[in-house]
Amino acid sequence: MGRDSRTPPPNLRHLVLPLGLILVISVVAIAGLAYFAARSQDRLAIDDSRHLMRSVLAAELRGVAKLALDNSYWDEAVANMVYEPDAE
Repeated sequence: MGRDSRTPPPNLRHLVLPLGLILVISVVAIAGLAYFAARSQDRLAIDDSRHLMRSVLAAELRGVAKLALDNSYWDEAVANMVYEPDAE
């Protein structure tokens, strides 16, 4: 009645389950941390993109406002000089 060579010794059998659980918990923890890190990086990228677009749109708005003001002076000058000459 010898022990079967395919069955692990009793002390090794008691270590497999705890080590397997530690491995599974570690993998799940690392995957969870990677997921939350990726989400936070995505959120930061979205916030940066929004800030950049707001800045670009504000600069364009200032440029359009300046152009509209310049055009309004030119329109008044052309009206005074061409359509209805006014010496004043």
